[in-house]
Amino acid sequence: MNRSPFSKRHKSFVSLFLLLVVTHSLYSQDVNTEKISSDWAAYPVLFYTSRTSAAFGAYGLRHFNYTGSPHNSTISGAAVYTLKGQMMSQLAGEFYFPGYRLKADIDYLNFPDTYYGIGNATSTQNAEEYTSERLGFDMKFQKELLSSFFIGFLYDFESHDLQNTEPGGVLDLGLLPGTRSAFNLSGLGLSINYDSRDHVVNCQRGTYLELSWSFYDHSIGSDFKYIEYFLDLRHYLQLSQKSIIAFQGTYSRISGHAPIQAYPVLGDDRLRGFSGRYMDKNLLTFQAEYRRNIFGNFGIVLFAGAGDVANHFDSFKPSEFKLGAGFGFRYTILPANKLNIRFDFGFGTHGNSSMTFLPGEAF
Repeated sequence: MNRSPFSKRHKSFVSLFLLLVVTHSLYSQDVNTEKISSDWAAYPVLFYTSRTSAAFGAYGLRHFNYTGSPHNSTISGAAVYTLKGQMMSQLAGEFYFPGYRLKADIDYLNFPDTYYGIGNATSTQNAEEYTSERLGFDMKFQKELLSSFFIGFLYDFESHDLQNTEPGGVLDLGLLPGTRSAFNLSGLGLSINYDSRDHVVNCQRGTYLELSWSFYDHSIGSDFKYIEYFLDLRHYLQLSQKSIIAFQGTYSRISGHAPIQAYPVLGDDRLRGFSGRYMDKNLLTFQAEYRRNIFGNFGIVLFAGAGDVANHFDSFKPSEFKLGAGFGFRYTILPANKLNIRFDFGFGTHGNSSMTFLPGEAF
């Protein structure tokens, strides 16, 4: 299928990102903040799959703290390139000022993927391989109104294009929203947080609650009109100096005419043991994790969870929930900032599995 190139709106998108960087710089000078306790780390990325051939890249991050802020700020970047010309890259920042928070992310993806269908009963026999090209930017700015309570706005911009679809498949025939031609998504929303965590990178105790509402509409540059709702609730209990147990529950909902690329997907950090097979307009997950330091900078984790997707919330059936569990290893690469590298092995029902090698905890 021949598709149109990405929209010229990318010029406005890049300008918006540059404006964000300048605004952050000016704000830092205006409030006379000072960066202290700076630390950084970097490591190579290497892997091989039949669809990518050899892939190589790098990941790097820098931690620092603004005077008076309770949490460390982070700037991170990653880039991966394959011998088949595919690539993915990301630049992200989380800035914690006294009384304010700013998070921003810009990423580009041109990478192979697999579509299994919509719903909670998809089969691997119906899988369709394709290449997804995506350029995205999102940001969230919040102000602290009460102790540990934050409110602010968020903005999301994405450009999508499906390439190299299987001839005769539902993606190639354009039978689903978001599969007929390249398109843009642009959404504005409200974000509310309660955050009493002692540390944002590797929490030992506290509670985290996030509620967000995003509105996508033609009037703000979106080719699709829909509303996205998101809920994330976490709680951390410190059992001893070397161990904690963490809990998380999440819910995502898409209401309106949205492309399938916007549908929530079961798996990854929200339910390890699954990776992209199940998607629908509603997603509900629960998980728990036991974390323990073994000696020095080494640790282990055990995790288990349940979740599912559904077209409507009242269609969820606990008897049909997917179950996932697994174990992982941790190595602390920045002890002063409690940053771990995690290596997780997840196993899910119906023959699903996942493997994760990333910095930071799953939640």
